[in-house]
Amino acid sequence: MEAGSTAEPVYTMQMNPAQVYQDANARLKNFILNQHNIMHRLAPYNIKQNSLANISGIFLKFTPIRILFLDEVQQAITVSCFMMVKWYDNSFTWDPLQFGNITDTFIKSTKLWTPTIILPTSTGHGLYLDTTDDLQVSPKQEPGRAILSMKFPFQFTVQCEFDMSKYPFDQQTCVIIFRELNQNPLSAVTSKETDFEMAKALHTSGEWEIVDWYHLKRSVEEPFTLRWKIRLRRQSQFYVANLLIPLVQTSLMTLLVFWIPAESGEKMSFVVSMFVSTSVFLFTINDEMPRSIRHLPTINILVVVVTSEIILVAMASLFVLRRCRYLQKIQSANTSLKFASELGRGPRNAEADRREIPANLSIHQTVKHLSPTESIPEFAKTVFEGLTGPQNGSSNKAFAARIDMSDSSAKTTFKLNLSEIDKNQFNNRSSELYNHETLDLIFFCVFAFINVIVGIVTYFSWF
Repeated sequence: MEAGSTAEPVYTMQMNPAQVYQDANARLKNFILNQHNIMHRLAPYNIKQNSLANISGIFLKFTPIRILFLDEVQQAITVSCFMMVKWYDNSFTWDPLQFGNITDTFIKSTKLWTPTIILPTSTGHGLYLDTTDDLQVSPKQEPGRAILSMKFPFQFTVQCEFDMSKYPFDQQTCVIIFRELNQNPLSAVTSKETDFEMAKALHTSGEWEIVDWYHLKRSVEEPFTLRWKIRLRRQSQFYVANLLIPLVQTSLMTLLVFWIPAESGEKMSFVVSMFVSTSVFLFTINDEMPRSIRHLPTINILVVVVTSEIILVAMASLFVLRRCRYLQKIQSANTSLKFASELGRGPRNAEADRREIPANLSIHQTVKHLSPTESIPEFAKTVFEGLTGPQNGSSNKAFAARIDMSDSSAKTTFKLNLSEIDKNQFNNRSSELYNHETLDLIFFCVFAFINVIVGIVTYFSWF
């Protein structure tokens, strides 16, 4: 080089790595889209073959994440999940070295064939599996085959048959059916450990907890149908706090009616209020129960038993009240009878004859006990009503034998058989063993024992 001359700089063109990747990816997509079956959106010829050794057929992976809603009345369940659909195409593949070491790419699903998978038991929402996302295409290690797959979130609602017999401590099992509409064979893909970790990470607290899920063995007669079974467990804390505990408290409070004094007049009003509150519980549970069930839920049986118990308690309370009224009448009659017997004995013959009053007793002997304004017939009538009662004269004949009024002499003759009086008083003393207070205690123990038996039977029917 001569002195004073200037050398021209040499420029070396270096391409941006991102630009290199984009160019290679564009060439790869053009290569894939120019394939004959891809261009005409034809199903791979090997797709109809049996799914053996993961080289043919359509592979489906189902990972439930959360139960969005479970309708016991309509017998339907709404599930949020992740889906993966994968199949193989034996008509093409590529060498990654010729396309910038690209081992996978994404292509619009509208530009190539995709399987049509439906849920036959769907209620309308999520009938078709959404395969509109981009497809991931990658070459298989074996020559001449490519893998096409897509992963996407999905929600669907399907019909399920629920067993509500152990509500609200129930576990439900639902079978979810996937079917390829063009009758292409389906196979299940499982990776339980990874799926459980993902489901646990994405799960949020709700009424239902996903216990387990697994796929059932594919039927030889229906290779294009795949069934998954999912097991659910209800979170019962809400129902225990807001349904069972108030129901048990209502049942226990019903027993308090036997501690209310019969003289207070509040027994029946208390029982009626307990019956109304239990009826409200029954209507609340009916709104949650399905209309067509094979087995009656245990909680429904429990409410019916509690309602029947309240009716029996009401009948027992009526019996106690009638017994109390009857004993009050007897006590009133005994008081009048005692007054009449003291009236007939007098101070002279009280010691001489304790068993019988003379047949003829002049009313003038005791006229000094009358008030100035009370006549002799009215006094006799008052004593007679106290002995027999205004309505029970026939049942209390032992208390008074006869009152004979004489209009001419204005005398009253009392004939009282004291042996019958003593016999009746003995019967009254024996009947005091079954007075209303004793009956209240007996009924309380009986119904408390019934509550214990019902509680034990209910517990073992639930658990």
